[in-house]
Amino acid sequence: VEGTALPDDALLPPVLPIQGSPYNLMGGFDIPPGGTTIDPNVELNFLGGDPVPLDGPLFATGVDFQAPPGGTWGGFIFNPGSQGGSFSNCRILGANLPLQLDGYVPTIVDSLVIVANPDTTQFFDGPGVILGGNNPHLHNINLYNYRGGIRLLNNTRTVSTPTITNIRIRNSSESSRDEADNTGIFLDGEIDATLENIEIENCGMGIKFVNDNR
Repeated sequence: VEGTALPDDALLPPVLPIQGSPYNLMGGFDIPPGGTTIDPNVELNFLGGDPVPLDGPLFATGVDFQAPPGGTWGGFIFNPGSQGGSFSNCRILGANLPLQLDGYVPTIVDSLVIVANPDTTQFFDGPGVILGGNNPHLHNINLYNYRGGIRLLNNTRTVSTPTITNIRIRNSSESSRDEADNTGIFLDGEIDATLENIEIENCGMGIKFVNDNR
């Protein structure tokens, strides 16, 4: 495969330079203290199918995080150590579940584009983003062709107060699947959400709220 191979659990340098792009990752990676900055226009190809945990801050501008042609990868899990990272004008392509965020959300500048497949004709049945935590926030996301849209979860009896702003969720065509599997934003649990500047297109249901704790 063309590019620079990084073994599973490789320790990234403080700066991942454009000169080695594309980088081909066999699995996850470790982030050094102080974080890693990825140069603009770098491509990271994830060859494994498992989710990639982030335990340190990652700083990326104009970076493509993607699967190899015709494949998929697991997406990112943001763990507590990932706080402070930032994504600006990046794309996440071909991930089964692009973002799992349990209250630890990177600063997103401009927009983070999440696409099921670069040709925008492939669908994933599940969500593109799962957001948990007591007071999470999510801003500046464009999400394409994930029938599960964005899912907000709270499994406790304490009310969470997420803030969701500047979000666009779109499917390339209407789906005949059940609305529960084709929802733009799904709120599950004790949630008092603030939603601002939301666009949802070609979903069976725009916003759905379920609370089995009551």
